[in-house]
Amino acid sequence: MYFLKIILICLKIIIYYVDQLNQNKMNFENFFLGNVNYLHEDLYDVRYNQCVLDFFGKSLDYKRKYSYGYGGYLEKGYEHSGDPNMPDMQESYTLTTGRNESVPPELDFLYQSLFMRLCQLGEKIIDAILENDKLRLSGLSSADFEFTMLVNYFYPYSSTEIESDRAFRMGEHIDESLFTAMPHGAVYDFEVFQDGQWITPHHLERNPIIFPGKLTQFLSGGHIPALKHRVRLSERQSARISYPFMALPKIHTKLAPLGKVDEMVTGREFMEEYLSEHINKNMQY
Repeated sequence: MYFLKIILICLKIIIYYVDQLNQNKMNFENFFLGNVNYLHEDLYDVRYNQCVLDFFGKSLDYKRKYSYGYGGYLEKGYEHSGDPNMPDMQESYTLTTGRNESVPPELDFLYQSLFMRLCQLGEKIIDAILENDKLRLSGLSSADFEFTMLVNYFYPYSSTEIESDRAFRMGEHIDESLFTAMPHGAVYDFEVFQDGQWITPHHLERNPIIFPGKLTQFLSGGHIPALKHRVRLSERQSARISYPFMALPKIHTKLAPLGKVDEMVTGREFMEEYLSEHINKNMQY
């Protein structure tokens, strides 16, 4: 009788952990088609936006004290999306695990809560993504990546001079990352090129969305396309805040598409190519 109880207890423990694994297993069916996937997480906190407003409301001299090249504060006028004649309508601050610089006190709560929570989630996402047949050949693991979250502040365009033919706050582009996660979901002006057309993957819930970037496309030999996306210039003339979270290669990580050694590049080489194409401000990764 005693041994039977022990066996039953062991079975209950096994069933519990199997159930936990099933709950944590992520379904990335749409991701591997180069489309948007949804994560069942609740990461929203109304206090985050106030942190951002507190920082970007400071003087330019104050914000410049937190400029660290790749990481830290980035002023208006930089171009991220590929059209150097039309800079993005934003300022940004980059939180990253790849640097040790101090975070502005206004953003500390955002760093300690949202960013650190996303880093934990990001490791699970990487492990799940790398199980794919086209990515497993790369031989990579979550230890080969660092995490970055852009804190983007799109300023109110009613108070700026806007080109008469301008239609977007941020033009069409793909991200350089293995994946990008939008922790609070997609809002009304965020558009993605999915299934051959531009759509807004917006719904009332704030579930995070995730989609593949250029690094996934590179490592999969093009089998998993990076998702093109953009931000419309809408009739809503208020400030806009976003928190795209990305997994990027560490500088010495060896990146071989489909495991092909002759096509291998380092993480630094991969990222420097992106920075020279887009930001182009002598920025070092």
